Amino acid sequence: MLTQPLLQQLHELRLHGMAAALEQQLTTLASNELNFEERLGLLIQHELIEGSSPHPPASAAADSRSPLGLAPPRRSTRLPAGRPRPPRP
Repeated sequence: MLTQPLLQQLHELRLHGMAAALEQQLTTLASNELNFEERLGLLIQHELIEGSSPHPPASAAADSRSPLGLAPPRRSTRLPAGRPRPPRP
């Protein structure tokens, strides 16, 4: 898999910490000496640290959709059937 689509998918999954750690690993020559499990472990640790921070990433704070990408439900302004509308002041 190509790097950019992979990074984009990590961000879509809101795994911003893993995406940042992967970008860091790609630019660090020392990470080439690590085996798969070690590199994966570092990605997961970075995500755990990033995810436990009290401030969500700016992109997540601006996105009010649910984790499934759905907009929050709208409240109905209609009254249940059979109930009279209250008088307006």
